[in-house]
Amino acid sequence: MNEMNAAGVGHVGKTVTFASAGEHELFVDDIKSTNLMMSRFGSGHYVGHFDTSKIDFRAELRSLIIAKRIASSDIVNKEPLESLHKHLPPEAMRLDESELNSTSKQFYDTSEPFLALYRRFFREAVGELFGEDLYFQATPTLRFQFPHQGGFDWKPRIHTDIMLGHPPSEVNVWLPFTRTFGTNSMMIAGLEDSIEILEDLSYDFEKLAWRVQHDDAFWRSCAAKMRPVELDYGQYLLFDPRCLHATQNNVTDSTRISTDVRIILRRHMESLPIEYRGTGRLRMLFAPGHYYDATPISALAD
Repeated sequence: MNEMNAAGVGHVGKTVTFASAGEHELFVDDIKSTNLMMSRFGSGHYVGHFDTSKIDFRAELRSLIIAKRIASSDIVNKEPLESLHKHLPPEAMRLDESELNSTSKQFYDTSEPFLALYRRFFREAVGELFGEDLYFQATPTLRFQFPHQGGFDWKPRIHTDIMLGHPPSEVNVWLPFTRTFGTNSMMIAGLEDSIEILEDLSYDFEKLAWRVQHDDAFWRSCAAKMRPVELDYGQYLLFDPRCLHATQNNVTDSTRISTDVRIILRRHMESLPIEYRGTGRLRMLFAPGHYYDATPISALAD
């Protein structure tokens, strides 16, 4: 698959295109045949739970925030993570056009203890829901969404990951480490509404990327079908990759820290109809040892 620039900026500014009409047909067929979430959970969304006393992400996050000198130990160990924004300078919270701030970028690298928790989460929490082998994203993407952060001068960029080259047979995993509500949360549409919008556009993702940035009436019609995800620490959301979703401008008084990652069943990985690559700068190959960890959950140590 190739890529091209759509009008606009940011992470929905690059959408997947194809080397041939036949490849596009295979991609659309793959989209239409995706049914894992519906067949497994009866919905495009599912809220799972994990034991925070055994998989204590927050404790390791506090250690990382201190180690990276984002905030002092006195602040981090006494204040809730939801109040982190009260102790950071504006430049640490300002977003760039990729919707990332410098604080989030410092978490491209985490730590081995954090990654051990991450692997345990997939083995013990997510894996048990599917009851079969799967691959998970090798490197988690951590996001800090601060209240009233500078740089958010756009409408929430409604998108679906398949427009960025992801395989339709993936499942998105959205895992917050703080309570999410209102505008500090991601907003998401239901599966049926999302499919209707995609079908109305004939799966033209360049058109979708352009319209959500430049067609206000279209954006409002999509946003009207979306709701914020409300979760507590210890909960996570699985959702169908076709579901439209977007980060919002956080106008609450609560910092949101979360990670968004993807999984794919091993049997689906081994039967992908075409080679899938991301549309970003690295054009990451969606395969074990590349985008996905080389080790499936069946081979993870207890």
